[in-house]
Amino acid sequence: MYYLLIKEGVGAMKPWKRIEPTEVRKSGYRTVVRKTFELPDGRIERFDIKEREGWGGVATVALTKAGTALVFRQFRPGVEQIMDELPGGMVEEGEAQTRDGTLDTAALEKVAARELLEETGYAGKMRYLGKMSYDAYTNGWRYAFLAENCRPTGAGQQLEPNEQGGQLLEISVEQLVENALQGRMTDPGAVMLACAAKGWPLPPL
Repeated sequence: MYYLLIKEGVGAMKPWKRIEPTEVRKSGYRTVVRKTFELPDGRIERFDIKEREGWGGVATVALTKAGTALVFRQFRPGVEQIMDELPGGMVEEGEAQTRDGTLDTAALEKVAARELLEETGYAGKMRYLGKMSYDAYTNGWRYAFLAENCRPTGAGQQLEPNEQGGQLLEISVEQLVENALQGRMTDPGAVMLACAAKGWPLPPL
């Protein structure tokens, strides 16, 4: 096995230079931002990037007092399959941003707790795990949380119209990890962060 070693300052990769113009257009409730960059070799390239700049989302690995994980199972139109999902959602514009445009972790925790309550009717002790990139062509980050000792609040679920027909389920941690590794759920990265935080073992592939 060979490894490519790049010393600092020797063959170091340079970031692209963001230049104007920037174009923003809406498609339904989605936003597409066309960004323009000058590449290190001088070429000018444009890229269509999903979601508004400064956008973000939250996802929570929610564990009950019994140690089971809460997931919401529903059909997902992108992959056209029934998938398990972690409780989560989008951060509204200005909801968690600080003056310098970054996102405040304490405010994000409140958003994650709210989404957990709305989608499951449960509440628990929240803990920030970290952030993940959606992909190379999406603005913003997905912020992962762990909620422990989750219990029903009595408020019930408050589902969006397109979530009707989905199922709230309790599954074992072992099944949650397996689903993340086998492509049977969205936000598998949040589950991997929870594995690191909790010391859960990974099964062989």
